[in-house]
Amino acid sequence: MSERAAARWAQLTERVKTMPDLERRATEAEQHLGAVRQLVHDSGLAPDEFRDALAIGRMFKSTNPQELQQALQQIDTIRADIATRLGSEVPGVDLLSQHPDLKAQVEGLTLSREHAMEMIRLRTQSAAAQRTTQQANEFQQYQQTVQQAGQRIDAALAQRANTPGHQAKVAFIRAQLSDPQRQRQFVETYQPNQWEAAVLMMYDAYTPPAPAVAPAPPAPQPLRPGHAGAGRPVAQAPRNAMDAVHGAFESLGL
Repeated sequence: MSERAAARWAQLTERVKTMPDLERRATEAEQHLGAVRQLVHDSGLAPDEFRDALAIGRMFKSTNPQELQQALQQIDTIRADIATRLGSEVPGVDLLSQHPDLKAQVEGLTLSREHAMEMIRLRTQSAAAQRTTQQANEFQQYQQTVQQAGQRIDAALAQRANTPGHQAKVAFIRAQLSDPQRQRQFVETYQPNQWEAAVLMMYDAYTPPAPAVAPAPPAPQPLRPGHAGAGRPVAQAPRNAMDAVHGAFESLGL
C-alpha cells in the first residue's frame, strides 16, 4: 500500500471509530428536539406567543434597564389579561374602564361591583369562545380553498397531457415543490387563488433537456483480402463472406 493510500485508510478507520459516538449524539439530539416540540405543543401557545414568552424570560435575566422596563410592561399586560379573564380586581387594573355600561351602573348604584366583575368574566369568556370559533371556521375555509386550488391545478395539468415534454415538466414541478424550503417560499409568495397561475408559469417556463442521441453506427465496410505479396495477382472484391475468407487465406500464403 502506498503512503498516500495508507494515510487515507487510516483516516477512514478513524471515521469509522467515531460512528457509534456520532449515532449516540444524533439520537440524543433527536430526543431533546422531540422534548422541546412536546413542550411547545403542551404550552398551548401560538408561535408568536411562545416567542414573546421566551423574550420576556430573556429580558428578565438581562441587566439592561431598557430591557427590564420592557419586560415589566409585558408582564403588566399579561397580568391585566389574567385579571380580566378571572373577573378579579387587582391593583393597577381597572376592569370597569373597559366596560363603560357596567361602570355607569356601578356608579349609579344600580349594579353591585361584585356582579359587575362576574359579568366582565362572562363577557371575556364569551369573546374568547367566539374568537376560537372564528379561527376554526377560518382554518376550515382555508383548507377548502387549498383543496380547491389543488384540484384546479390537477385539471389544468391534465388538459396539457398531450403537450411535448409534459411528463418531464410535471416531474420538474413536483421536484421543486417537494423541497420544504421552496414549498414554504411558494406558499408565502402566492395565495391559494394564485397557485394555478404560478404552477402553469413554471410549467411553461421549463424546457426539458433534449434526450441524448445515440451515435449512428459506422457504415459496414466490405470485407477485403489483405495486401498480396509481390508477384501475386491482386484479388478481386469478394462476392460473399466465403470468398472473403478464401481471399484472406490466399494473401497469407495458406
